[in-house]
Amino acid sequence: MGGTITESGIHHHVNYLDYQVWQYMNKLKDMGVENNTIFIFCADNGTSGYGKGSPVSQKGTHVPLIIYAPGMNMTKKGLQDTLVNMSDMLPTIADIAKVKIPDSYEVNGESLLPFLTTDKPKHREWIYGYHKEMQIIRGDFVLKDGRNDWWDVSENPDDLISFKKIKDWSEVSEAHRKERDELNKVLPRFNLHATAHDASINRTETPEPLNVIARKE
Repeated sequence: MGGTITESGIHHHVNYLDYQVWQYMNKLKDMGVENNTIFIFCADNGTSGYGKGSPVSQKGTHVPLIIYAPGMNMTKKGLQDTLVNMSDMLPTIADIAKVKIPDSYEVNGESLLPFLTTDKPKHREWIYGYHKEMQIIRGDFVLKDGRNDWWDVSENPDDLISFKKIKDWSEVSEAHRKERDELNKVLPRFNLHATAHDASINRTETPEPLNVIARKE
């Protein structure tokens, strides 16, 4: 899809987005507030034809997240291989700003700050999302997608999406099987038909936005 500013194609869109981020960063430097500003950048879903139409697969829900905070003492820098959910952004920002979220406001996310600023080895044990009656849940070793297929996600393939489907559980490690059992224990917590809008999906419909949530252990 083309726009009024860029030519058609994701390559042009990414280049333009990169240019806009560069503009913002230069403006922060000009204002003298770069070291007192936290820049958080993320995407909502994969692009059309790649992940946007796959809201309950790895390629539809795995998106970039960049946190640039030169004025903070971060112990984690560069690429981090850890599970993060978009619901974590509110508690993270509140934690950074030292603002207490009211107890009456239900928050599913967990602050990233302890992971970013300490020697904490990982942020989450699992993440979860859904689209109508289709669910996705993932840990460090395995992922169960919206069609109830299991995938080995313990290592990233070269193209970042061609994970190996698990067809025979005897061919994977004990750690894979143990995590599968743990994730299967988590899924019953989420009753997808508890509210009226969670109607059964028509496969011919255009997918609606993914609702991604996560629960504390």
